[in-house]
Amino acid sequence: MDYTETRHIMAVDHTNGDVYITGQMDADFGKTVIATWRYDNQGNLASGWPKTWPDEPDGQSYGVAAVSAGGGVYVVGAYTIDGWGLNTIVLKYDDEDGLIFATGFDIDDQCGANYPVAATLDGSNNLWVAGTSLGCAATGYSYDYLTWGVDTTYGTTLATARFDHSHYGDFPAEIKALTVARSTEENQAIPVIAVTGKSYDATTHYDLQTVKYYFINGELVDKSAQLPSGGRYAVSGSSSDYATSLDFIGALESGEVDIYVSGFTNAGGNYDYLVLGYLWDNTNRVYHAFTGDNHSWVDQRNGSGNGDDLTAKILVRFDRATTPDSRVVVTGTSWGGSTNFDSWTLSYPRDPSAQNEPDPTVRSWRSPFSGEDRAVDMDAVDEGDVYVIGRSYNGSNYDYRIVRLNSASSSWSLVWSGPLIYDIGSGPDYPAAIRVNPDVSGGVYLPDICVSGRNTGATENGPKYATLRYIQTDP
Repeated sequence: MDYTETRHIMAVDHTNGDVYITGQMDADFGKTVIATWRYDNQGNLASGWPKTWPDEPDGQSYGVAAVSAGGGVYVVGAYTIDGWGLNTIVLKYDDEDGLIFATGFDIDDQCGANYPVAATLDGSNNLWVAGTSLGCAATGYSYDYLTWGVDTTYGTTLATARFDHSHYGDFPAEIKALTVARSTEENQAIPVIAVTGKSYDATTHYDLQTVKYYFINGELVDKSAQLPSGGRYAVSGSSSDYATSLDFIGALESGEVDIYVSGFTNAGGNYDYLVLGYLWDNTNRVYHAFTGDNHSWVDQRNGSGNGDDLTAKILVRFDRATTPDSRVVVTGTSWGGSTNFDSWTLSYPRDPSAQNEPDPTVRSWRSPFSGEDRAVDMDAVDEGDVYVIGRSYNGSNYDYRIVRLNSASSSWSLVWSGPLIYDIGSGPDYPAAIRVNPDVSGGVYLPDICVSGRNTGATENGPKYATLRYIQTDP
């Protein structure tokens, strides 16, 4: 079988519309390889693709994330060493020349497996990978956050950083990076990297933990002390709090970023949405605290069915109706009671207290069959609409479901139908990722939307990737 289920598996080359999908493919004798597909903007599988790695598999290998900067793709995956354990690999493919380099992770203070969860580019030709790594005695032989920088020209390691809270286990979920216009500290443009996830504490259990770095003079400099409580957030002393996604936006006047994190907490019994906005205080060169009249903010929100509400993705996007203002959008799944699980998306202003909007705009989707409707990913173009992908029950199994939030009217559209690009067969469909490629015609945004996931129907060799492309023809 050849599939995977993470929202990081797909990338779109915005220079030509090519789509890349990475995942896993069966090899001989129960082994697997990292497989990467490339489709052109007409949905045709490119000649010579899929690419697979390694040539002689030793055990289990799989792709986790695909990132494109134009004319090729960076694939981040995991592979076994001597048939056991996991190690992280970065592959660079050029559209014309194939594999340019394969760089495996190696660090002295690692005493066990490491595996990636997400990757991002910073705008300065640097790839940043977040993963989990089993540390040595210095970190109590526990799993830690691992951040790894890779030069995308030569495949060499730029820097590494390990975060260990208290030797009990730290597990990242998302990484973002951005080269800011300037830094008052170094008086130069520098990459800012943020990683978020969950971190265990013997007293407060799992807490939401965000770590922030500057990349300066070849080193990752930990700047988490700028964040309230060092980036650690616990709703209560006994709750379990998890981060699922992170996004940020740069501010030219400060050379810094505002950071937004989505997650969930069981402080109310069942799990509720948890959203944090870290807003930069340029006067004091720190982030506003969450107390008093400061503008950093937290929102814990329980859905209508008083059950589990689980976030999947957060993004900051511009609103073409109110530009230059922007909004923070969070999507996921909420228990609706008689309607089962529903897709649930919330839209906040970047600074609710300053804009006098304490409650978010709420949009939900539920199928008419009282089955599960789960959002898994979303994407948007600047000043354009938000597109949410999830699975929706059709009365007998699950289908892809795309929902559009129009920034001008704040209304939802219904479902589109479109051509299938890859073998899908029949049976349930489980989407994983959505990417929007902007196409501006006459001042109107008419993006094409790419969706990938898997189908578990009656196909000869088991589940298959199912990739769809939609061209929007109306504003």
